Amino acid sequence: MATGSSQGTPPSPFISIIVPVYRVEQYLTRCLDSILAQSFSNFEILLINDGSPDNCGAICDEYSKIDSRVRTFHQNNAGVSTARNLGLDNARGEWLAFVDSDDWVETNWLSFFHNKSGGELDQDLVLYGRRKLNKFGILYEYTHLNATCEAKEFTNSKAFYMIALWSCFFKRKTIEKHQIRFSPNLRFAEDTEFLLKTFAASKNLSTISSILYNYYSHETSATKRMVFDFSRASQVLKSINGFLAFCKLHSLPDKQFAPTVLQSYRIFLRNYLYDSNPKPEDKPEFLLLYRETIENHLSFRNNLFFKLISIAWMPSLMAIRIAMKLKKSMHKVSLSQ
Repeated sequence: MATGSSQGTPPSPFISIIVPVYRVEQYLTRCLDSILAQSFSNFEILLINDGSPDNCGAICDEYSKIDSRVRTFHQNNAGVSTARNLGLDNARGEWLAFVDSDDWVETNWLSFFHNKSGGELDQDLVLYGRRKLNKFGILYEYTHLNATCEAKEFTNSKAFYMIALWSCFFKRKTIEKHQIRFSPNLRFAEDTEFLLKTFAASKNLSTISSILYNYYSHETSATKRMVFDFSRASQVLKSINGFLAFCKLHSLPDKQFAPTVLQSYRIFLRNYLYDSNPKPEDKPEFLLLYRETIENHLSFRNNLFFKLISIAWMPSLMAIRIAMKLKKSMHKVSLSQ
């Protein structure tokens, strides 16, 4: 059950900033101070305390008391997708942004965006540059050229694979019109599904060349804890299948996004399977899901790369199906005795 607290919020903020919070006590103050230090001030912050066992909940409440633009919501631990959805359900701004609670933003983050969007309100998305750091310094920086283009055109470009959830501003009207939310059943790649859906539902986007976001990689961060295996690979399959189902539901031509979807599959096959040490017990679900994907989506059925993989894994798939049928038969026999 979720609860919220605030001391009144300004009417119709220009942008709602959603910050899921869990076990980031030592980083949370830096994150919130960087947002509150913005030179552009017409925003609200929605802090979603996802049942954090440390002092994060108290820190969130304290910031709500200090600044009326900060709204705190507490929920039992349910994962980052549910936390972000709670933020989406309560956001009131014309635009949306997501910030991870162990990261921080530049002081001109919102002013750059407001200046960009102020003259181009027909845009559904605004993208900006970011850097990744750890305790030793900068690991990399990624920037865009200042440009305006169709969302479809950008989605099928190489630049799309460098996009992160927290490197975009989203027009809330577009997200609400298509009822886009994060899938609570996904523990991994939930942001990939959300981005694919949002870009598919959008018409135009603009990019900002400036680096405005600092992504901090520390020893306890989610990306540090990830172990790529068949279980996580299955999550990626479900994520992209969720996107294809979304296209069908909203009569969006998923065929136009085939290059992006196919490339996403190639990336996870290379990174999550070839370079991992998967647990054998996680393999059956993945193989069945993979074959189902190949069979159900024309883009994959007509692609030689995926056909060859499917054929190569067919013996394993057949063995799994036979074993599952035998197990089911044995279970029926035991029940009848």
